Amino acid sequence: MKKRACILAVAATLVFALTSASQAHAQNIPTAVARIQLYGWAGVAGNFSGVALADNLDITAGADLEFRPFFSLYPALEVRGLYPIDSGHIVAEKNALVGIRLARHVHPFIPYGDVLFGRGQLNFLNGGYPTPSGTYYVLSNTTNVLSLGAGTDYALNSRFALKGDFQFQRYASPVTTTGYVYSKVFTVGIVYRLGARGLR
Repeated sequence: MKKRACILAVAATLVFALTSASQAHAQNIPTAVARIQLYGWAGVAGNFSGVALADNLDITAGADLEFRPFFSLYPALEVRGLYPIDSGHIVAEKNALVGIRLARHVHPFIPYGDVLFGRGQLNFLNGGYPTPSGTYYVLSNTTNVLSLGAGTDYALNSRFALKGDFQFQRYASPVTTTGYVYSKVFTVGIVYRLGARGLR
């Protein structure tokens, strides 16, 4: 619980700091030369957990701090988190991640790919989940998480966009013969742009 609270506090502090910095920066320079943009987003996700065909319904949210483009690609620092609202019957997965996103702006679409890394937790329900050898049951394990993803935002106007996102996530866990659990997370959500440049 303490570790989860620390992760959430750090993520909230980072998002607040990025929001404040972006707004202050936008107020001090003309729109035409603004180089940094902050996007906040939230959505619901279908999470196919990779354990015995179990799935979760999750909420997910994040922020992207986007910098000036190079070779038509917009690099961004991304933070995001995942939390189950319907854990199903086998396992609930949650995580907090940070990494790099690269996007193109092809109005009204903003396709992107990202590479993220962070910490996650697998909580096994109904008395735990057996190891492959069957010698003991795992109730919970905390692990590093690697996430590779892609998606696109669709601009509705200068402030709002719709989001479609897919993440392929790897958790370490003793419940499989490989020692890893591979999750597939599909998200639909909405994006809100803070700052000067707008979604375009």
